[in-house]
Amino acid sequence: MFITALSVLLAVYIAGIESILFPPIINIIIASMFSCAAGNVINDIFDFNIDKINRPDRELPSGRLTVTQARIIYFFLIAASLIFAVAAGLKFFIFVFCANVLLFLYSYSFKKMLLVGNITVSATTALPLIIGGMAASNLTDVVIPALFAFFVNFMREIIKDIEDAKGDVLGSSNSFAIKYGERTTIQIFSAVTVLFMILTAIPFLTELYRIEYFLIIMIVVNPLFVYILKMLNKSPELSSYRKASGLIKLNMLFGIAAIVAGV
Repeated sequence: MFITALSVLLAVYIAGIESILFPPIINIIIASMFSCAAGNVINDIFDFNIDKINRPDRELPSGRLTVTQARIIYFFLIAASLIFAVAAGLKFFIFVFCANVLLFLYSYSFKKMLLVGNITVSATTALPLIIGGMAASNLTDVVIPALFAFFVNFMREIIKDIEDAKGDVLGSSNSFAIKYGERTTIQIFSAVTVLFMILTAIPFLTELYRIEYFLIIMIVVNPLFVYILKMLNKSPELSSYRKASGLIKLNMLFGIAAIVAGV
């Protein structure tokens, strides 16, 4: 939810809105955060049996929260997201409504499909940037940040496929790790990561972003990805996958910082 709010603010800043306290933007941020939260809740509901194996300490499989209670929370979050979205305007209501449907379909069936689930959840990571660009009536300038968010989250999804493979088999998932195996999935992740690191130089080389962007990318973001690659290839085990997943999420924040500094 924090990253979602930060992504909307980033898009608004890049697009050139001077005051982030403009009421429609505040409504959009809150709507996006509620939509993100709802997506996480419905995913936990559908993953109840899988999480008994992969994440037995989470709220539902541990019994701290019942599925019925989770459904009530989900519908509350959906309603709240739509109320705040419609307060910002009809186009934002339609956007958030479609995002909610997409998140539901991801949890219901898309996540079981090879690549479809990975692409869907990665796309939803870019949605806060897109809606922020809509709020500023400037989608052009948020294309690169949205692509950055998409690719970084896609890499994280590949790692999560390995991390959750044991429980995903129970859920009839057709993930990279299940279809191609652990070693091949790491190789796919490595190839995507190396390609991404090469592409991060383009916004600077084409003079879209200033030197500040390039320095943060080359000193912080890409070295952290190199560390992740080295760790996964040296120690391909569950603890490494979980650590890598967290580091990738952290690196997304560093990437956001690089873009803000370089605009």
